[in-house]
Amino acid sequence: MILDLSSCSDPGLGFILKILRTIFTIIEVIAPIVLIISLAITFTKLLTNPDDKKLINNGKNAAIACIIIFLVPALVNLTMSILGERYTFSECWNKAYTSSGNGSYIEKDNDKNNEKDPTKVYTDKKDYKGKVTLPMGNASSIADLACSVAGTYAPESRITNNTGNPADHWVRISDPRVQTYQNIMDAVAHTGNGHDNPAYCSCTQAAAAIVRATVDKEFWMISPDDALAYMEQSPNWQFIGISNNLSAAQLQPGDVMGHSGHTMIWVSNEVAQKYKPGTTGNVYEAGYNSYSYPGINRYPNGNIGGNFRVYRFVGTPNPGIDASKYLK
Repeated sequence: MILDLSSCSDPGLGFILKILRTIFTIIEVIAPIVLIISLAITFTKLLTNPDDKKLINNGKNAAIACIIIFLVPALVNLTMSILGERYTFSECWNKAYTSSGNGSYIEKDNDKNNEKDPTKVYTDKKDYKGKVTLPMGNASSIADLACSVAGTYAPESRITNNTGNPADHWVRISDPRVQTYQNIMDAVAHTGNGHDNPAYCSCTQAAAAIVRATVDKEFWMISPDDALAYMEQSPNWQFIGISNNLSAAQLQPGDVMGHSGHTMIWVSNEVAQKYKPGTTGNVYEAGYNSYSYPGINRYPNGNIGGNFRVYRFVGTPNPGIDASKYLK
């Protein structure tokens, strides 16, 4: 059996952790009982032979052994609880403790026959049987939320509001594919300490809405240069490099890519596939000039190109909303 130790959804890993947790629980129950019985027997024997030092030593050893056996599971559980989600194994250990059932304890349904209806608005992740439930508030959650609310998934396919009137960038539309995205934009539109520009169909604003909702509510969204200036000066964002010099393998889901004319989020095809199996897309982007709402598009593998500055969130999450309810 090959275990995927990087994923809590691996059924083999989940099964083994559940067995270990069950053993630890049994030990925590049985050890005190054995100790009490052992001490009772020793005490009874001492009543008839109080000078037998061997009985006294046996009693002490039995008590020490039971206490140690009892404390080991408790200390392991405490250690895993303190480590929390900083390490894969501790995260999986804690989730195995709270889960039930067959050992595959991250809620995940791979039945492609239950894909979401692209014409339906999903405001609750329970509405979609093919959902993937993941923790929000980390860099990877940027990519998950972006893919979850993107209106289109076919590369170069766009939802537009192109009537020639610039004001339409800021006007809500009734297309059900972008209702959830527009709701998120409304919720985080004014959390940036004045660096706000809630245009629904514009690249920086579409990216910033996702970032604000998941990890950084103060992320600047006025323009591409505004977003770059924020990431450059914020200790929460790390500069990774220029896209011309990077390969797709060096990027991580949730990386924000920008230059003076455009901002987008690298989501990776792997994450995009979880929300729309069959897509070839790997970035989340919208367009101001094309009046396009956010969708999943495709950039080439190998060298990314485009002279984008790439930044990665490395700070303490400070989301503007509870974005988990928007995952679908």
